[in-house]
Amino acid sequence: MSDNINILVKLFETLKASSDKNEDATQQLIVQQLDLVGHIKNLPIDDLREALREHAKDSAADIDTCSETVENTSGDLMKELKTIGNKVNKMILIVVVAFSMLAGSYIFVRSISDNETTLREWREKIETSQASEHHKIALEVIDEIKKEMHKLREDDSEEDQ
Repeated sequence: MSDNINILVKLFETLKASSDKNEDATQQLIVQQLDLVGHIKNLPIDDLREALREHAKDSAADIDTCSETVENTSGDLMKELKTIGNKVNKMILIVVVAFSMLAGSYIFVRSISDNETTLREWREKIETSQASEHHKIALEVIDEIKKEMHKLREDDSEEDQ
């Protein structure tokens, strides 16, 4: 019984350690999210606006310069958006994996605990059943011994006569 309790204690300690690691990972994700927000806030939006104003002045004079500037600027913006999208996807994936591990650990420990209760109930039923069967068999053996003793006495008394 104490072995089962020790196993449950070890399982809960493992679950606690896993939960602590998940909490640390979540804290790191929060820090990374805050860094990402800070990075987005520091994007050169004012510089882009100024560049667009200058571009508008230049594009009125030369349409070829306009298309070249738009292609360069849009290419840079797409690279930044892909970088941000990749970071967000990784962050979401890590959160989902951490949550799945925590839920799986909980379900595993819960099933172990439920199985322990079921095993204990079965063990008690078997012990009760065996105790009653043992008593019946003991009474039958005693009856058989008495019958054999009675037969032996009768055989002895017949031989004496």
